[in-house]
Amino acid sequence: MDDFKLGSDFDNLVSPLSDVDLLHLFVQSCSQTKINGVPVPMFPPEEIQQQFVGASYEHALYEAYLFYRLVKTYAHNLGVPLNKERKILDFGCGWGRIIRFFLKMFAIKICLVLM
Repeated sequence: MDDFKLGSDFDNLVSPLSDVDLLHLFVQSCSQTKINGVPVPMFPPEEIQQQFVGASYEHALYEAYLFYRLVKTYAHNLGVPLNKERKILDFGCGWGRIIRFFLKMFAIKICLVLM
């Protein structure tokens, strides 16, 4: 069972990380449910990941990371700071490979996992 919860422990784990370190943390989470004693978002079975995006684990995370960096670049170029005062809407049509990168910078209000 996934005991990951948004909150101060997770925030304290990811807040000081650079983007590359955040990617490394999520790659590490492919094989661990806790990092430094803090629960991290888990992954669905590899088959489900493959069905959704044609990739799984590290490869899928790297693709999501590139999109995350692209969004940050566009936001910066438009003068739109990405921080906890902003809002982000994720329709949740997948398994969370992209939104997990944004957990560091947005105060997530609702996180519903239907698996």
